[in-house]
Amino acid sequence: MFRIKISRDLEAPNPMTFDATGQWHRGWSRYEKKMRGKSMMKNIQGVTLITIATIVITMCGVDVMLGGDPRMANREALTKDLTNLALRAQDYYHRPLSKWGGGGTFAGLTADASGFAKLSSKQINSNGTLSIAIAGSATSITIHGVGTENVNGVLVSADIKVMADSTYVSYP
Repeated sequence: MFRIKISRDLEAPNPMTFDATGQWHRGWSRYEKKMRGKSMMKNIQGVTLITIATIVITMCGVDVMLGGDPRMANREALTKDLTNLALRAQDYYHRPLSKWGGGGTFAGLTADASGFAKLSSKQINSNGTLSIAIAGSATSITIHGVGTENVNGVLVSADIKVMADSTYVSYP
């Protein structure tokens, strides 16, 4: 015959429990003890993760607010301008001759003002001066940009080599 024992204090943290042998006992079961330790560990890991994420986000925000290195900003802006010209050069390459394109060659993009005019009307902007360094051939063209910021007395510069389906940026 089974006897049912009920804890008098229903809000007690360790109420009486019934185990597999039919005995009543007070306290946490082994499973409950094991899970309580794991959930505490998960809480510690979660707090640690949130703390690290907060620190990283704060550091990124401070870097953005301070503006970073102006030379790097000029270099990135110059690279963006060169990439834009590279896309125009690839467009010129793929456009047929009947539509004032290259018809499968970069040869029409010469290293003078008339060759550059086929890509853009402005050679000088707030980021620097752009020019065609190596005149277009059947397969490639190289465009050069000189920035406005000095690095140890030398202006920031970049080159982009443009092929029919790819580009390659270098910083001399």
